[in-house]
Amino acid sequence: MMMGVLVVVPMTALAGELTAGDVDDNLQFDYYLDYLAHVLQDNHELPALTVNDRVIIKVVDGDGLPVSHARVVLTADGANCSLIESYTNSAGTFYFFPTHDGAGSQTRFTAVARPPSNDTVNASVAFDTGQLSSKRTVVLKIPGYSTERPLSLDIVFTIDVTGSMSDELNYLTKEFRNIISDITAGFPNVSMRFGLVVYRDHGDRFVVKPYEFTDSLQTMQDQLAAQKADGGGDYEEAVDEALETAVGFPWREGNTVRMVFHVGDAPPHDELLSATLKPVEKARRQGVQIFTLSGSGVLDIAEYMMRAEALLTTGRYCFLTDDSGIGGGHEKPHICCYVVTLLDDLVYRIVASELAGYRIEPDQAQIIRTVGNYTNGTCGEEEEGCGNVSSGTSSAPSTPSSTSPPAPSSTPSSTPSTTPVIGGDTPAGGSSPPSSDYASFADPRSSEPSLTATEGSERYDSASSPPDAESKHASGASTTPGMTGPLAGAAVVLVIGLKLLAGRHKKKD
Repeated sequence: MMMGVLVVVPMTALAGELTAGDVDDNLQFDYYLDYLAHVLQDNHELPALTVNDRVIIKVVDGDGLPVSHARVVLTADGANCSLIESYTNSAGTFYFFPTHDGAGSQTRFTAVARPPSNDTVNASVAFDTGQLSSKRTVVLKIPGYSTERPLSLDIVFTIDVTGSMSDELNYLTKEFRNIISDITAGFPNVSMRFGLVVYRDHGDRFVVKPYEFTDSLQTMQDQLAAQKADGGGDYEEAVDEALETAVGFPWREGNTVRMVFHVGDAPPHDELLSATLKPVEKARRQGVQIFTLSGSGVLDIAEYMMRAEALLTTGRYCFLTDDSGIGGGHEKPHICCYVVTLLDDLVYRIVASELAGYRIEPDQAQIIRTVGNYTNGTCGEEEEGCGNVSSGTSSAPSTPSSTSPPAPSSTPSSTPSTTPVIGGDTPAGGSSPPSSDYASFADPRSSEPSLTATEGSERYDSASSPPDAESKHASGASTTPGMTGPLAGAAVVLVIGLKLLAGRHKKKD
């Protein structure tokens, strides 16, 4: 009888009702390492991640503002080729995992960074991981360069379309024109493109079906209207092929926010777990962030894989909760602290944060429930009943839980052996990119001192929203500079994707 009630709930009752939480495992890194050790001990078939030697690479301009989507190259001492080449995110951050990235026993590296709009300006620094402080942060400062906020946004929605999804797809088709219109109206100065990848599994009518980037509302509406929900039957799905397809899209270069929203509730097939991380690595090198969103039926293996996708690409792991009372039961995530808000609020904050270059936190009025000692995306003292997180102290390098900015340095460090080596100046006759409104996007509390390679910024990307940010639901529009309420339309796209998962516990399709 209960299932019958859930099936006949009108679609309009679901819009804006789903609830969710999220975690940035790079921000709660010690807790993630404890989770990682525990889950790998119990699930030997999972591909192991060796990430406990993480080094935080920060790229800032002459004023200490983060350089969005700077090119970063890491090379081991004495090597003829680089270990990894990638990009910073909008907060000017890239996470280097020496062992995972193939460094072996090497501890000495050189990092070189170039801004997205100027190949002749760069910064470089040599560092030894054995001599870094506990913050494990290396800062590359590029004087003579003024950063700018992202100029374009590419999003690929990657959605599991197995099972009974007709109502959800019909709803999405009818609403999509207004959703995208609102987003483009809210950000008239940002060039936006939207792609779609839908997937099922082998044995279904199709496995993966991609639709290329478009800025045409009619084209995207037609693509969604063509979808039919069908297939499935078993638990696992073709996640590896879906991600390979999504990451293979023709992403724009330069100062572009590149995002994949992977919506699913099932893991890859057991024999393809390691293969699924290959497109994730490709995304990492292309500067494509993966944000995963899990529905009901997500168990340990799916959670592990989706969190790995997000961790390696500076994304976040998001999950539906039972607070809405909609759909089947949702497994509790193995996370020590988080806040529950409406899902569209959460996705709004994610997209806004990537466009702004700093973390935007929910207003108190948006918070439905708080789990643990949550402060600006981080946990405080570990509490009893923290799921699978062990009670011991991690032996891996720690990351700060404080969100207070470090005190500005009155004088630059003069240590010649560790001060970042800056190469190149602004070309003769050149000019800095427009940045008249960038300061309004940067966290107003941020004041990066001139740092040596062995010193770190205590709040590399853990800033909360500016004091004047108000609830977009309460006011109808966000007061975050450059952001308007219509960006919540992007969240609706994902709400629909997750609604199709909410009523399917353990893929009963």
